[in-house]
Amino acid sequence: MGVLWFSHSINHSAPSDGLGRHACALFYRRKEGKQDRGSYRGGTCGDSSTRTFYAAERLFRARRLRSVYQGFHHAACAIRHPRNLHTFFRTGSAQQMNTDTIFLFDIDGTLITTGEVGRRAFIEAFHELTGVADAFGGYSFGGRTDRAIARAGLQAAQLVDSEDAIDGILSQYLLRLEITLADSPEFAVLPGVHTAIEALASRNASLGIGTGNVEKGARVKLERADLNRWFGFGGFGCDAEDRAELLLAGAKRGAHRLNRPLDSCRVIVIGDTLRDVSAAHAIGATCMAVGTGGVSRTEFEHAGAEWFFHTLEEPDALHILLGLANPNE
Repeated sequence: MGVLWFSHSINHSAPSDGLGRHACALFYRRKEGKQDRGSYRGGTCGDSSTRTFYAAERLFRARRLRSVYQGFHHAACAIRHPRNLHTFFRTGSAQQMNTDTIFLFDIDGTLITTGEVGRRAFIEAFHELTGVADAFGGYSFGGRTDRAIARAGLQAAQLVDSEDAIDGILSQYLLRLEITLADSPEFAVLPGVHTAIEALASRNASLGIGTGNVEKGARVKLERADLNRWFGFGGFGCDAEDRAELLLAGAKRGAHRLNRPLDSCRVIVIGDTLRDVSAAHAIGATCMAVGTGGVSRTEFEHAGAEWFFHTLEEPDALHILLGLANPNE
């Protein structure tokens, strides 16, 4: 397995740049006994073709060394956690596949925390429109879509859960959210998020959102965190009530932006709930789970998450994300 991986990690094909093509032509001419005039002995340069050949040769060696180093580093990151090692060989990180990767990040509990601000805004909006003070009781919002939450509240209050009623609740919720979130001391960007997102953006990674928030609510939260500028597409709670369906919508948008068919892309979901894992697997994606939402490593492993990190601040998390973003660099 390791041998196969390292053979894939080194690009043996002819390089596409002009320097590489010229050097390759020289190389094959030398193999055939058609030695070019000029020499390179003891620091004395021959003709320009010979100098080009040796410059390219040094470049090839440097690229190979970098590729091997990155391969060792990704393997070392995986070995620290046995499950990550299994994933390393299974998902293509080990094989250095030439695959476009679409990243879909959850928001609440993964990128940011709003404390209880979001929940309170939802409950207050529901109360104002229905007169029911606490229809949600111990109902967990984690991993659920905004429309599904509104529908659950209406059903719990034994009210008609029509689409118009849900739209009304969400409109009122968004008004409250924008006001209360603006200066909330409970709001925070989670550890390592800015570093990870900016590093991925610097590699031109395809960064999207996969969240149960309706898009307007998602954008309000991302703007407050100074993250909105990085995410040009996504799947949102207004796309579907089912989390897998909204992730699929986000993945399709990502593939469209890449001008690639979705089945030729690799989709990585980053989330903090078990619903993120199950929804990712339902669309054939893999999931990097983070413990910032309160779910344990053991729970995520039982759910089948391919990777787990306590936060995105862990160096191994960033190394794996960057490796997935640019598998052939």
